[in-house]
Amino acid sequence: NYENYTEIVGMGLTGEKTEGDSTSYDGISQGYTTTGTNVSYSKGFIISREAKDDGRYLDMYERGIYALGMSKYQTTETIAANVLNRGYNSSYLGGDGVVLFSAAHPTTDGTQSNTLSVAADFSEVAIQDLVTQIDTAKDSAGNFISLKSEMLIGHPTLKFDFERLLKTTNRVDTAENDINAIKSLGTFPKGYLCNPFLSTDTDAFYIKTSGVMEGLMHQLRTKLEFAKDNDFDTDNEKYKMFWREKFFWVDWRSMFSSPGA
Repeated sequence: NYENYTEIVGMGLTGEKTEGDSTSYDGISQGYTTTGTNVSYSKGFIISREAKDDGRYLDMYERGIYALGMSKYQTTETIAANVLNRGYNSSYLGGDGVVLFSAAHPTTDGTQSNTLSVAADFSEVAIQDLVTQIDTAKDSAGNFISLKSEMLIGHPTLKFDFERLLKTTNRVDTAENDINAIKSLGTFPKGYLCNPFLSTDTDAFYIKTSGVMEGLMHQLRTKLEFAKDNDFDTDNEKYKMFWREKFFWVDWRSMFSSPGA
C-alpha cells in the first residue's frame, strides 16, 4: 500500500587514527520520514450490443483503445509533472514539513535552501546563482556533498532561451566577447527538457541534480492491466484499464528552482 523512506543524517568528518588506537565510531541517526502511498487509477469504455449488431464494433473498439492509451499517457505525465508544479504550493508538504522548493528546509545543521533567495526569471545570472547553490550544497549534518547540476527543465515557452544559453559559444544578450561559461563548463551534461505538463507556472525553471540517493521518486506498484467483460443485463461489452503508481519526492536536494519573477 505504501513505502516509507527515512533520511539518514550524515556522520561527521573521519578523524585521524594513531597507530595501535581503536577506531572511533559515530552514530547513524535518522532524519525525517517520507511516505509514498500508491494511488489506483482506472478508466474504461463501453460498446453497446446495438453497436455490435450494426457493424460499428471494430471502429468503436479501435477508437476506444486509442482514447484509453492517450488517457493513460496524459494522466501519468500530469501526475509526474505535478511534483514540480506543486513545488511551491503550501498544500503539498514533504517529509521535512515544508514544500519542495524552500529557503528553509530544516536540518540538524540549520535551515538550507534549494531556491533563490529572491525569485528571478530565467537568465544567465539566475542560472549561475542556482548552480553555485548546488555546488556548495550540504547534507543534513552540514557536510559538503558534491552535488552536480545535471539537466535544465522548464515549460516549452522557455525552449528557445534554453537553447541559446546552452548552445551559444559566447555569452547571450551582451556585447562583451566573453565565453559562455555555462556551456564551456558543461554545466548541464544531460541538456534540457521542456515539458508542456509544467503548466502551473510557465516562467518557473528547474535544475535536476545528480548525487542524491533518493530524490524524485516513482513507485509503480501495479503495471498497466487491460481487461474485458460482458454485462449480462445489457449485452454491452466493457473494456477497462487499471494501474497503481505514485510520484513524489524524498530528498529536496535532487531539484533546485526559481519560480520566476
